[in-house]
Amino acid sequence: MINYRLLPLSEWETLAPQIFALLSGNMLALHPEERLSDDDFRLWLWYQTGSFAEKRFLLAEDGPRLAGYLQYSVRQAALLIEEIEIAPEYQVRFGILRGLFRELWAQLPPGVETVSAFIHRDNLRSARLAEGLGLRPAGETASGKSLRYAGTLAAVRKAALRLPPGGKVASGVPRKPDDG
Repeated sequence: MINYRLLPLSEWETLAPQIFALLSGNMLALHPEERLSDDDFRLWLWYQTGSFAEKRFLLAEDGPRLAGYLQYSVRQAALLIEEIEIAPEYQVRFGILRGLFRELWAQLPPGVETVSAFIHRDNLRSARLAEGLGLRPAGETASGKSLRYAGTLAAVRKAALRLPPGGKVASGVPRKPDDG
C-alpha cells in the first residue's frame, strides 16, 4: 500500500539521497547522454537545503521505498509545482500521481488560486500530463529550454479527479469512491 506524507525537516538528510536518486534516474531516462556526478548531488543538496523553509516535499512511499514525490512551493495565491517524480516501476498503475495531488490539496493554505510548472521542452510526457490537468503554455525560461505552464487551481483539482486512484494519505483526507 502506498502511503503519502509531507517530508519533515528532521528526515531531510536521510531521504535527500533517495529523492535525488529518483530525480536523476528519471532525468537520465529522458537524457541518456547526460552524466551526473557527486558534485551535482552536492549542488542540488545545497540548493534544496538552503530553501527548505519555502519548499515542501510530499512523499509517496511503499513501505521503506520511495515510490515518488511532489515538490512544491506557495507564494501568495500561487502554487508552483517544482518537481513531480515517480519511480518507473510505479508509474501509471499505482495511482501515485492522484494520491500526491490529494495530499497536496490537504496541505495547501487557503487562498491559492493559480498553478504553474516549468517543463523541459523535451519532456513530452510531462507536457501532456500538464495539459491534461488544465495547464497551458504561458511562457518560457530565459534559456528557452523549458516552458512555463499555468492554469487555475480549480481546473487542476477537477482534472486531477480523473487520475487513477492512489493509496492512503497521511493528512487523513477520506478516500471517497468518486475521488480515488
